[in-house]
Order: sequence, then C-alpha cells, then structure tokens
Amino acid sequence: MHMDNLVILATCNSRESEVTSHKLFEEGDVMNVLEAFWYGNLDPAAYDSCTTKEYKEILHLISRNEEKLLVTMTDERKELFSRYTDCIREHQAMAECLLFKNSFRLGGRMIQEVMRGSTGG
Repeated sequence: MHMDNLVILATCNSRESEVTSHKLFEEGDVMNVLEAFWYGNLDPAAYDSCTTKEYKEILHLISRNEEKLLVTMTDERKELFSRYTDCIREHQAMAECLLFKNSFRLGGRMIQEVMRGSTGG
C-alpha cells in the first residue's frame, strides 16, 4: 500500500455529531463525496497544503509591505486601513464563492455533455 494513494474519508452513515474523518481507504474505494461534503468533512475553500514557491513569496511580500505601511500611519489612518483591508477580504471571499459556484456549474455542464455523448458538432 503506497501512502500517496491514501485518502481520508468520513463515516457518513452516522449522525452528524458522530461523523469524523478517521478511516483510511485505498484510493478508488467507494466514497460518497456528497455526504462527506454535507457533513462538513470536505472544505472546498481550503487551499492545498503544498503551496507553490510563488504563492509563498507573494504572501511574504504582502505581509512585509503591510508592516512597512503601518509604521508610517497615524492611528486614524491605521483604523481606516484596517476597515479597507476588512472590505477587501470580504470581497475576496465573495469572489471565491462565486468562482466556486460557477466552476461547479461548468463542471456539471461538462458532465451533462459527456453523458449525452455530445461532440459539439
């Protein structure tokens, strides 16, 4: 059994309060993704834990530049900047949600097309 072929699955036939991700199954075993999603064992907003070098670099730059900017601000400006960044984060969360929904819809359309056997012509 290779470790890279293992996935963590939830026991979905239990009541919600009993559901935990505790079993390891071989990849390809029967898995009810919709039930795992329903019980909160799948998080579509979670980022891959193995982020790229570029992703880590941009996070570092954002943090470093924010720190540099904050030391130049008065308390009043810091408060305004804090409200601004809160709005940016909220907007980003909304945009990510819309992207998820639109991507899910697109995937559904692709599956419908495959199931119909359509070749587009």
